[in-house]
Amino acid sequence: MQDQTVSVSAQVSEYMNKAYAVTESPAYGADIRSFDPETQRNALTQAIENNPYFVLFYQQGNDGMQTARSSGELGSRADRWWFKQIQSDKQPFITKSYFSVGTNEAVTSVIYPVYPAGQSRTISAVLGADLSLAKLEEIVDAYNTADTYSVILDGEGVVVAHPDAQQVSEMYNYKTGVKTVLVNGQETQAAIDLPASLQSLSAAVLSGESGVEESAAASEQLSAQAQALKTLVDGFTLRDSAES
Repeated sequence: MQDQTVSVSAQVSEYMNKAYAVTESPAYGADIRSFDPETQRNALTQAIENNPYFVLFYQQGNDGMQTARSSGELGSRADRWWFKQIQSDKQPFITKSYFSVGTNEAVTSVIYPVYPAGQSRTISAVLGADLSLAKLEEIVDAYNTADTYSVILDGEGVVVAHPDAQQVSEMYNYKTGVKTVLVNGQETQAAIDLPASLQSLSAAVLSGESGVEESAAASEQLSAQAQALKTLVDGFTLRDSAES
């Protein structure tokens, strides 16, 4: 079982590192650095065609107004927390899980600064890429059996991969004990009934511990079909580049 934990962790890390590299590459390309929206759009469209596990690529200027997207309508993102963060820190990062209004699904995003060619370190634009969580589900599904399953949490305790798709779509948070649901474009939160043993295990994983714990309560709560369920929680903390 410990080997399974290591395998899941390694594959998740590999997937996220690849997503990071895919976003980094166009950020330094001439097309993205251009001020021509059509050239930018073509580059973003090509990027998503080559990397279908992304759901959206987008670029915005320093005023927060999008100049190009791989699909959908342009809009202002000046009020988004991730836009404010990169304008302040000027460092690329992978976000926590959140609902994308544009695609109406839970995603995680790679946010990358765009610098003009040359030696200037003044950000000229911001490149974003929304990453589908479906691939993470495929990773854990490969290890699921009638008696065990894997769960991936982001650094905030939010479920990003689970055999129960509802827990992903409603962004169950094993740390806070609440779920977040998108209704008519608005996020609403509600308490969820989690076994104390599962919350305790999740807290341990998020603090850096690893291992396996038997949880009969989790079996009753989360899988009626598995009476002797072993809950394996693999905590994947989303880190910025300074920590990678």
